[in-house]
Amino acid sequence: MATLSPAQTPLAARLAALCQRLAEVQVDAYLVPSSDTHLNEYVPAYQRRRAAISGFTGSAGDALICPDGSHLFVDSRYHVQAEHEVDPTLFQVHKLGLAGEPTLAEWLTEMERQKGSLRVGCDWTFCR
Repeated sequence: MATLSPAQTPLAARLAALCQRLAEVQVDAYLVPSSDTHLNEYVPAYQRRRAAISGFTGSAGDALICPDGSHLFVDSRYHVQAEHEVDPTLFQVHKLGLAGEPTLAEWLTEMERQKGSLRVGCDWTFCR
C-alpha cells in the first residue's frame, strides 16, 4: 500500500484550500478555536472544527490559519499529543507555558507589529 506524502493528505488539501481563500479575500489569519458557541471544552464531533483542519484531537487548543504558515497553540496537557498528531510541515506547534513560547495574543501582536494592521477572521459560530 502506497503512503501519501504530507502534501497529498485530505487535511493538507483542506488547509491549502482555506489558505488560498484567505489570500483571495485578503485575510491575514483565521482563528479556529476548539470550543463551541457556549465555550464548552468538550464538544460534539460535528463541532470539532479545529481537529478537522489541524488533525489535533485534544479538548483544548486553538489553531491560527495563515497563508504563510499555520499555528497550533496548546497548553501543557497537550504538548506531547500535539507533537504526535500534528504534521510539522503544516503547523507550528506553540507549547504554551514554556519559556519564550508566545501566546496566541502575543503572536498576533508581533505579527501586527511586523505587517501593520491585520485582518483576522474567525469561525462565526464562535463569535455569536
